[in-house]
Amino acid sequence: MAHLGEVYLDYMMNGRVQGTRGNRHESAAPHGCYRAKGDDSWVIIAVTNDDEWERFCEAIGSPAWTEDPRFATSLDRHSNQDALDELVEQWTVQHDHYEIMHLLQSVRVPVGLVLDHGEVYDDPHIAAPLPYSFHAHQCLMAEPGGALVRSAHRKAVAPGRASEQRRTGGCHLPLPGRYQRRTQALGMDQDR
Repeated sequence: MAHLGEVYLDYMMNGRVQGTRGNRHESAAPHGCYRAKGDDSWVIIAVTNDDEWERFCEAIGSPAWTEDPRFATSLDRHSNQDALDELVEQWTVQHDHYEIMHLLQSVRVPVGLVLDHGEVYDDPHIAAPLPYSFHAHQCLMAEPGGALVRSAHRKAVAPGRASEQRRTGGCHLPLPGRYQRRTQALGMDQDR
């Protein structure tokens, strides 16, 4: 609910009930999720000001419609979103979503991908080494082979602490009930 603050304030201060916007923004255009080339491929583009609009137009090759007076200013583009979205999508469906992302990011236009499960796992950011590792947990070793528990800790070790990291296995994973006595000593009831 924290992200709805301005909606609540708009109602409380102005008596305005905001409707749904879908992927649209209250002042930015083009701003939405557009089909890209391929089966169920999508790209998210968010042009929030006139500078981004100029860079967007230049990046896509400045087709004639980008000079249309209906899209001259941010306010004009917002007022003509339906027509603009249709023209933007006519361009995006001709290109792979990764190609669009790299092109628009190279000119600092906000853009993102909608990825399917396979693309998420193949993404280089996901495949990169992660800042955590897997450790066997003493409590979970009852099953043959034991179970692994993901534990967050930095791989980078402060100078002089590397030997301690090796000796302790990187970090300590608390066992269930480990802090029970402490919480009881503080007067905390288990039922709370």
